[in-house]
Amino acid sequence: MMRRLAMKVEGDPNVRVLLRTLRFWRELGGLYASNGGFSETLYPNLTEAVIAARQGIEIAFIVSDEDENNVMGSHWTACVLDVRRRTYRFGDSLDMDPPPALQPCLENWLYSVGLLPPGEPLRRDRDLEHRIQADASSCGFIAVNMLEHYVLPDQMIWTPHANAHLRVAKYIELMAYNPNMRVVGSCCALFILMISQLRSV
Repeated sequence: MMRRLAMKVEGDPNVRVLLRTLRFWRELGGLYASNGGFSETLYPNLTEAVIAARQGIEIAFIVSDEDENNVMGSHWTACVLDVRRRTYRFGDSLDMDPPPALQPCLENWLYSVGLLPPGEPLRRDRDLEHRIQADASSCGFIAVNMLEHYVLPDQMIWTPHANAHLRVAKYIELMAYNPNMRVVGSCCALFILMISQLRSV
């Protein structure tokens, strides 16, 4: 979904945000864990973000609580970094604090590429707009929705009541993006919509 969102806003002069997938967060963690120097070949997502940040473009990305025991992570959240203002915004559908590694990872990277003066900390700005999830499986969807609403403010913000509608709309959008799945995807989306309507009655 993040890749599709990035494609949707690519080339839009009104959007001054670089959208990155979970790979960006993994590269941040890898750089921090390695205690080594920054390398463009090892960290292509971070390299692209450096170029964007130098042009005053914000960087929006997904954060996961993954570790060596839980490769995909069990909870996904969203973050937007504004290097120019030296701030970051965070959004968590469970309203928890950012992972303890988030700010140190960001600062370590920014120090290593000269985008933040050594020893100067980032400041956490207000949270990204979001609602609280009512289940145990919507965090990834909500995290992407937070970023979508941030870059395209007219996009509907996720709520428990709008969950089925937003999921079906996103599913149809993704299927339209993949021509090989259009017919199957449309049928599945229609079925999901019908089931969700029956449940709400």
